Amino acid sequence: MSSINLLPWREQAKQRKKTQFWILMGVSAALTLLATVGVQMYFSSLQDVQKQRNQFLRTEIAALDVKLGEIRKINERKKSLRLRIDLIQELQRSRHSLTRMMNTMPEATPAGIYFDTFSYDSKVVKIDGKSESNPRVSSLMRNIESYPWLGTPQISSIVALNAQSGIDLSRFQLSFNVDESKLKVEDIAK
Repeated sequence: MSSINLLPWREQAKQRKKTQFWILMGVSAALTLLATVGVQMYFSSLQDVQKQRNQFLRTEIAALDVKLGEIRKINERKKSLRLRIDLIQELQRSRHSLTRMMNTMPEATPAGIYFDTFSYDSKVVKIDGKSESNPRVSSLMRNIESYPWLGTPQISSIVALNAQSGIDLSRFQLSFNVDESKLKVEDIAK
């Protein structure tokens, strides 16, 4: 008798629970599917927004690269112009130095000193000359040192010459540098 169901309502309750189970299972599967689709759409929209940001950054970086290239070109032109300006200023400073030196040398040269050759090359002055006495050469060197824009003179040789016409002469070689940066505008105007 165990196979006889005396309570038919149990079968109906069992069928109802089974139906409810499958309905709940379908609803939960639908909700899970809906939630998965929603999450997928949300992350997809976040990716789209990030792609738009990245594209915006790429375009801005490209624009900045163009501007940086222009700045580099401007800096190169500026450097080139600065070199030209410095060269022109150097030429302006040195323009009067030779004239000023030629005006200064007669003032610095004591009596009894005679120049045979006077050369000016690369801001170095070389003098070959004759003197009546060695103290006169020393006096010439002191006079040259008194001008701040003329460097310290260096004598390379003094040689006594044979007496001609009763005057004892010595041949000397002297050199000094010209520092045009110390040549003041007031000195040029003199």
